[in-house]
Amino acid sequence: SWRIDNLGDRPLEILSAWLPHDKFYSQRRQFDPGLQLPAGGTVDLDLPVACQEPPGARVENAFVILQLVLMGQTWRAFARHLITVDSAGVPQPHCQAISVHPVGVASNGGTREE
Repeated sequence: SWRIDNLGDRPLEILSAWLPHDKFYSQRRQFDPGLQLPAGGTVDLDLPVACQEPPGARVENAFVILQLVLMGQTWRAFARHLITVDSAGVPQPHCQAISVHPVGVASNGGTREE
């Protein structure tokens, strides 16, 4: 599962989540009703992931994408991960950056590097 923390000071609602990378994939999951995430709150999302990479493999630019509503506006959050597959064949995600953009607006802003 994926732990999502709302570090902001306003509640938000998660409408959907998916992982579109062909080597680290989960189908889009719609939440109806949306998942309520209070300010400072945490939610765990169960998103089964398909990853057939061998031990030692690296999958770059694997995104967890969330569609959410904050203050009445729809946003997409993109969490970019490096996936390393450990010696037991278990994928280990490492978050590298998170960016948030309003739906329908192209933007270069809103990126936070980690």
